[in-house]
Amino acid sequence: MKPRDLALSRIREHALPALESQGFRFSASQLRFSRSSVSGKEFIQIQLNRHNSEGDVTFWTIWCGVADWNLPGWTQQGPKHVHLDGTEADTAVMAEFVRNVNGPGRRFLDFIRAGGKAALPLSY
Repeated sequence: MKPRDLALSRIREHALPALESQGFRFSASQLRFSRSSVSGKEFIQIQLNRHNSEGDVTFWTIWCGVADWNLPGWTQQGPKHVHLDGTEADTAVMAEFVRNVNGPGRRFLDFIRAGGKAALPLSY
């Protein structure tokens, strides 16, 4: 399976239901989740690694302009970005991704919505 197709398949299967329940809409062509809020447009951009190949896919996310590894508490950082290989192990990887989305990612969006400025706190 092509890298983009594998990433899309796993995102649709695991992350899409969690994010849609929070009011996000997904654009498969842009690999982007977005929703409107009181503070403006919120978005989560999926960034595929340019060195991906069949059965070896890595991606990370950008939250309203901030890379996920800068979000306090995000666990899939550095060489441990979201890594998919097209096996059953992808289920555990995507479960961790959804936990990050619902934990540190959601807290970050709450922080922004509450008027948080450019400098991120070490914790919320």
